[in-house]
Amino acid sequence: MSDCRIAGSGPLFAVKAARIIPVASDVLENGYLVIRDGRIEAVTASLGADAGIPVADYGDAVIFPGIIDASSHLGINKEPFNYYSETWDGMDSAEMISPEMRAADAVNPRDKALDAAGRFGITAVYAAAGHGNLVDGRGTVIKLRTAETAGEMILAGTEQMNFTVGAMALATARDEKKPPRTRMGMMKMLRDVLREASALVGKDKESAEWKAAPSAAKGLVPVAAGKMTARIYAETAQDIVLAVELAEEFGLDYILDGAQEAFLLPEFMKRHRPKTVLCGVPFGPMQTTVVNTVNLDLRTAGMLEQWGCPLALTADAVTNTARLPMFAGLQTAYGLSRKAAYRAITIEAARMLNIGDRTGSLEQGKDADFAVWTGDPLENTSACLGAWVDGKRVYTAKEAEEWNS
Repeated sequence: MSDCRIAGSGPLFAVKAARIIPVASDVLENGYLVIRDGRIEAVTASLGADAGIPVADYGDAVIFPGIIDASSHLGINKEPFNYYSETWDGMDSAEMISPEMRAADAVNPRDKALDAAGRFGITAVYAAAGHGNLVDGRGTVIKLRTAETAGEMILAGTEQMNFTVGAMALATARDEKKPPRTRMGMMKMLRDVLREASALVGKDKESAEWKAAPSAAKGLVPVAAGKMTARIYAETAQDIVLAVELAEEFGLDYILDGAQEAFLLPEFMKRHRPKTVLCGVPFGPMQTTVVNTVNLDLRTAGMLEQWGCPLALTADAVTNTARLPMFAGLQTAYGLSRKAAYRAITIEAARMLNIGDRTGSLEQGKDADFAVWTGDPLENTSACLGAWVDGKRVYTAKEAEEWNS
C-alpha cells in the first residue's frame, strides 16, 4: 500500500522518501522511517517483501527530525501585539526576582503562532519565561501537539529557570520604579539571592532556617542545588561575561541564552565554552529593536562551533519561530557547518532541554517527531509537506494532499 493521502497515521506505518537525515547518524538514501505506537521503530533501507505496513511514499522528498526551538515565546506572547495596551503573558514585572512564576500557566494551545511553526516542521519548543526580570521564572518544553489544554502539550519535568542579565532587566526596573538601577545593583541582587538559596540546599523545609528565608531564595533552591538548569539571557559582550561568571561562581548548571555579541569575546568563550542558545534572526517584530541596540554578526554561530561551545539556535520569537530553519540555513553561508546547523535545531537543542533521550534525532525508540520536506530543510526553497508529533500528523500541506491524487 502506498498512498500519502491515507497513510502516515495509526499504530503502525512507514514513511518513505528519497533521503532521510537522522542527524545522529549518516544520511540514508531511499529509505523508510517505521513508526509504531508513536515511536520510531526503525530507519531502514528496506521493509521486506512481506512487511504489510501502510506506507506514505513522498517520492524525492526528505525526512528530517522535528525541529526544536531552544528558547521561544511560542504559545505565550501573542502576535500581532500592542506593547502599550495588551498583556504580555510571558513576563510579570510585579517582582524583579520571581522564581515561582511558571510559563506553563501562560501557554495558550490555541495560539495561531503554533500553527505557523508547525507548517515549518517545528515540533517542540522551550517556552521561556521572560525576558525582563532578574529572575523571570520557570520556562518549560511544549510539544506542538493538537491539544485542548496546555497540560497536554507540556513535557513534565522540563522546567528551567530563566534569568535576565543586562539592559532588559534594568529597563523593567526603571519602568516599575524599583531596584536595581545599575549593573552593580543587578549583580548584587542576584548574588545575594543565590547565596541565600545555596544556604538552604539540603535544609529541612520544617526547619526554622527554611521558614525564615525569603520566598525568592526558596524558589531558587533547585537551581542552587544543581537540580534545575539556569537559563541566563544576556545580549551584550559585557553582560555575557557577567552571566557566565555569576553562574560559575555559584556552580550552576547553566545555559547562556541570547548571546548576540559573543563574537566579541573569542578568548573568553573558548576558555569557558558555555552551552549557548544563540539568537541572531535579524528580522521580526522584537528583533528590529534588538538590531538597533545590539551588535549582530552572522558569523557568530560558526565562531561558536569553532570555539567548541555546544550550540543551539533560536528565533526567540512567536510567529517568527517559523523562520528558524531559514535562520539555520543562513548561518551555513557565514561559517557554520551544515552538520552543526542540523544539530543546532535538533539534537543539540534537545540535549540542552534535557529531552535528548526522547527526541531531536531519528533513532529507534525515540518519539516519532519528524517532518517531510521537498528538499533540504535548511534551504529556503524547500517546503514542509507534513509534520508529525508522537507519530500523529499535525500538519499536512495542500501539495502533499494532492501528491497522489
